[in-house]
Amino acid sequence: MTYSINIKLIKQKRLEHKYTLQEMSEMLGLANRSLYLKRENGYQKFKANELPLLSKKLGIPLNDFFFQTLRKSQKEKNKWRISILAKLSNTLANPNNK
Repeated sequence: MTYSINIKLIKQKRLEHKYTLQEMSEMLGLANRSLYLKRENGYQKFKANELPLLSKKLGIPLNDFFFQTLRKSQKEKNKWRISILAKLSNTLANPNNK
């Protein structure tokens, strides 16, 4: 499993606090608001040193920024397992249909 940053939560909290993109970019020391917007929309990743600043500004515990995600290979394995289970279930439900 890998961990991803919950950018939806960051945007939600920014909007709740009514902070502008400009305010957030200045707080992180970014050159302009478009650099912040790229991070908030997931086009660029937030840097490790920016997370504590976001945590303090938005009132979000650092742990709440992260959620577990499956790697692509794990997703493929899960799809395969579901496919096999569906076939098995169908076979057990309809033993005369082969």
